[in-house]
Amino acid sequence: MEFLLRAEGLGELALWAQEIFLGDTHPGWWGRFQPVLPQGTGPLQAAAFAAAMMGDPELTEFLALRVANEEPDEHRLADFRTELRHVTTHTINKRY
Repeated sequence: MEFLLRAEGLGELALWAQEIFLGDTHPGWWGRFQPVLPQGTGPLQAAAFAAAMMGDPELTEFLALRVANEEPDEHRLADFRTELRHVTTHTINKRY
């Protein structure tokens, strides 16, 4: 229940997902929950989608750039970019 109630709203999810990406003892772990979200850049992607849904272009771009920096699979990165563009209503810098 603690895990399910941790994030209250999209703003907290954007912050919390970044914590999960770093992990407590291992990337993707949170407390005794191992793994919490999909491994790899999944938590950062979730945070980026939350920021986009909140309409925060700066945070969305920051998180998208983090995903681009951390995601080694070009196909997954391309899929992420495509899906992120579907939820954003603003122009994100094409550097990500």
